Amino acid sequence: MKRARSATELFRRLDAGEIVPVTTSNWQGWEERFDVTDRVLTGMGAPILVVRWPLGERRRHWGIVEESQAAERVVRPMATGAEVKALIAKRMAAYERMWDG
Repeated sequence: MKRARSATELFRRLDAGEIVPVTTSNWQGWEERFDVTDRVLTGMGAPILVVRWPLGERRRHWGIVEESQAAERVVRPMATGAEVKALIAKRMAAYERMWDG
């Protein structure tokens, strides 16, 4: 997957339903353009962020932001809040299994 190089490109690709990688430094600059509704601590690196966009609109998209590798985040568009909760539950179950060995 090709990293987004601008916030405009990021939003265009997210609106098309694409999972978009971004550098951590770019995400830090663009995070303020999202409404971060939750930060889920995973115990395995960066928290999973639950986000909404665009800011100030009544009809907003759901998404999550995850650490994919060092110095990179992946922004994943989601259809509904229920879909977000289901994916986070799946991720947390996988992390729990990792801890159990």
